[in-house]
Amino acid sequence: NILYLRTSLSDIGINIDNKHRTPIIPIQINDNDKVVMISEMIKKEGLYCPAIRYPTVKKGEERLRISINAGHTKEELDFFISVLKKII
Repeated sequence: NILYLRTSLSDIGINIDNKHRTPIIPIQINDNDKVVMISEMIKKEGLYCPAIRYPTVKKGEERLRISINAGHTKEELDFFISVLKKII
């Protein structure tokens, strides 16, 4: 699932850090207001993708935090990708 989601994110043009292949995938947004807005838009689609913002991270390093596990289905991951593609 990790590899599938990372590949899918790259395929839709979302740059992610590929040096760490963990189940937590950050998507850099780099703007406090924008990351909160995107997180809320994702939530309206029925998904949870928290905004990590200042002061948890440095200003300019705000991000969405994706947490993936083995229980996610390909259909769920594809739905998440379609939501991100529409919003970001």
